[in-house]
Amino acid sequence: MRRYQKILALTLLGTGAFMLPGTLPVQAATVQAGEVQAGAAIHGLQKVTAVTRVYGSGEQVAEAILEYPKTLLPSAVKPTDFAVSGKEITAVMVNDKPELTNKAQAGRYVILQFAQKNNVYDGDLSKKPGRQARPTDDKNGQGTDAPRQSNRKLPDLSLQVQQVRPLTAIDGTTFAPLTVSATAVNEPDLERFQQYEYTDKEVGATIPYNLYLPQNYDPKKKYPLLFFVADASANINAIKTPLFQGNGATIWASDSEQAKHECIILAPQYTADLVDKIGMMTTDENVWTPGLTLVTNLLHDVIEHYSVDKNRIYGTGQSQGGMANIAISDKYPDLFAAQWLVACQWNVEEMAAIKNKNLWITVCEGDTKAFPGMNAATALWESLGSKVERNKTFWDSHANMTEINANVKDMTAANAPINYSVFAGGNHMYTWSFAYDIEAIRDWLFQQRKDGQTHSLLAKALHDAGLAAYNAGDYKQALAKFTAANSKGHMKAPRYIGLCYEHGYGVTANTKEAAKWYAIAAERGDITGTYYLGRLYETGNGVPQDYHKALTLYQKAAQRGDIIAAPAMAALGHMYENGLGVEKNLQKAQEWYTKAAISE
Repeated sequence: MRRYQKILALTLLGTGAFMLPGTLPVQAATVQAGEVQAGAAIHGLQKVTAVTRVYGSGEQVAEAILEYPKTLLPSAVKPTDFAVSGKEITAVMVNDKPELTNKAQAGRYVILQFAQKNNVYDGDLSKKPGRQARPTDDKNGQGTDAPRQSNRKLPDLSLQVQQVRPLTAIDGTTFAPLTVSATAVNEPDLERFQQYEYTDKEVGATIPYNLYLPQNYDPKKKYPLLFFVADASANINAIKTPLFQGNGATIWASDSEQAKHECIILAPQYTADLVDKIGMMTTDENVWTPGLTLVTNLLHDVIEHYSVDKNRIYGTGQSQGGMANIAISDKYPDLFAAQWLVACQWNVEEMAAIKNKNLWITVCEGDTKAFPGMNAATALWESLGSKVERNKTFWDSHANMTEINANVKDMTAANAPINYSVFAGGNHMYTWSFAYDIEAIRDWLFQQRKDGQTHSLLAKALHDAGLAAYNAGDYKQALAKFTAANSKGHMKAPRYIGLCYEHGYGVTANTKEAAKWYAIAAERGDITGTYYLGRLYETGNGVPQDYHKALTLYQKAAQRGDIIAAPAMAALGHMYENGLGVEKNLQKAQEWYTKAAISE
């Protein structure tokens, strides 16, 4: 039986996002807000709203929106005018609307931005201060199951802001120092998802889940599906737990990610009630469970009732969620185009069944179960003839993300279906506090297709033939070859199809069609195609002019830092020089021009 039901009560309960203005106390002031005394300052800070973001380490308050009764000038407000307990203020913006924008404006709103730090313990768990030894701390790679009952709590999103210095409005009114607690919480990363329930007749149980549909979802169009399952610490009775526990679900719904990889996202919530009723979803016995049946039937139900591209279903999960992915792929070998397995393992002999899959595996050296388990699995796959690419030197999880992404791209150059990345040190739960931030692995996942796994050599041959015809000026033949190479999944073919449409080579010029093909090239990781798409957004050719989107695309294309990225770096210099999509900054413009000039 299939039943969809919007769950309002659980949604509100999930993270405490039900707080309404006035429900949190405002510290009393000697002079009441708005009361004016002759020659005295007034208490002007009227309201504080906390704004959260979801990071790998979980949901945290990232910004505070302060509302004043009169207009302030940006030059009149500094970070040192405020203090927030437990937070480091990194920037302050004055605006005429209660949100961050590209440029500060005189207005009644002050937005504070806070530093975000990954405070998840990254050492040996058996030596973690205050932690009692548990059976899972053993060093032989066996361990025992996660606890049946999770002790996870809802995130603390409380916030208290101190205005520590007087502020002067544009009309000369002085606002005296004041301390105010947040009376509202905005959770934009969570609010992108809708909450529903699925009732399964086979298991006789109901599971709540979170679903994201792309903006302007069109049932006539086919979309990739991203399936995320959290670890067992998320098994509590709060439906939004997969969304606030870490960013394994939410990061795919971000504006930047959807611009590249538009997709449907499914994040089931395996509750404590389900654990009590039908048992844990996965156990170290590595057997199929009623919980796995329930989650899998939910997945199939969503696939059938939404417009899903069945050649582009992607699975990922951490610990329990990674184990679920392995078990489902083992039982349904034709389901996933690719999977990203984070901090997990399964019965090694059974994992022989997925030796020909597109897999990316991420573990920490200090994970006493996943590290030895995946060492054994990858060795088995290699013995069975599968190609496995490994990082020969363990990566540093604390390194700059640009460096980590470059390492990933070096691995993908081997074109292996299975990639095994190990990070030095760390531990089990620390792994997913940084893993999903690795953009290059996210890009790799979405480049995989079920219908394109065996076509790489043919795709290259077709693309090479297209280049030969293109360079000879036979554009109709070139376009035909590029189109054929694209159908086989060649990364650069969409770029050249876009060039043909943009310049009218072998086809009537059509910049809107060119933009479509450049977007496909960008999705596949082609940095030159990404740059071309950014250029169209900058000029407004074929797409609505959008400097901010152009800037984002140029930044992505410039990440590689070599001669191929030089046009994007020069474009960034132009954007900063002219204040397009970003505040004008001649120093940064010069830096980007210099990087472009000296790139090799």
